[in-house]
Amino acid sequence: MEVTPRPWQPGDEPVVKTMLQYCLQETAAQGAELLPTDRNVTVLWALGLTWSQAGEPTLVACNGRPIAFTLWGEMKAPLLLDVRHRVCSGIATYVEPAHRHAGVSRMLRQAALAMVTARGMVVRGVAYSNAGLQSVLTLGFQPVGVMVESV
Repeated sequence: MEVTPRPWQPGDEPVVKTMLQYCLQETAAQGAELLPTDRNVTVLWALGLTWSQAGEPTLVACNGRPIAFTLWGEMKAPLLLDVRHRVCSGIATYVEPAHRHAGVSRMLRQAALAMVTARGMVVRGVAYSNAGLQSVLTLGFQPVGVMVESV
């Protein structure tokens, strides 16, 4: 069955929330700040649905049902400071394990990136795994700094 991208819809909630939980578990294990809690899943679901309904590049890839998602959208500049670019925050991209290494994340990110580019924006996100980093580098993303944390 063909895999196609589309915006998040209210009926996606149970499947996307499950994927959000797994995504948070995997990224937390790699050092991400967001914990895999019910509260975070609920907040991210609500944010994603709001973004999707507003035309942000928050998408699911479907082959009869959602099997992957992007959680990307614009967060306004903090403190109303002037910034160099309008930024689309790449909060997460997730593909169910059974569908990895089949081009799903690439297809989904390309669709989301086309939406971002059409709006004159750039995407910023954090890669918490080498696989995630390599995936976005093949799409033309470039590292722009190094995130550090006190220990």
